[in-house]
Amino acid sequence: MVNLSRHSRRGAGSLGCLFSLALFAGALYYGVNNGQADSLFGGAPKPHFKVSRNKDQKRIIIETEYNDQVDLPLFKHTFVLRPRAEEAL
Repeated sequence: MVNLSRHSRRGAGSLGCLFSLALFAGALYYGVNNGQADSLFGGAPKPHFKVSRNKDQKRIIIETEYNDQVDLPLFKHTFVLRPRAEEAL
């Protein structure tokens, strides 16, 4: 005999499927909009690099500062980045 009850099969609720699809669509939307940057700095001025050398300690230091702006529908923020590299000569 075959049981034809609606609640006996696995995955009877469609809410979980709809939630998964909505989550996937949201991630796809943010990923496509975030990946449309034309270059690292966009139209902003290019950063200036500061290169300094310390002869006493025999080290070289390269540093800069620039801003990167993220504009998404629910999230807008400007990140201030200050990369720095230091190495012995």
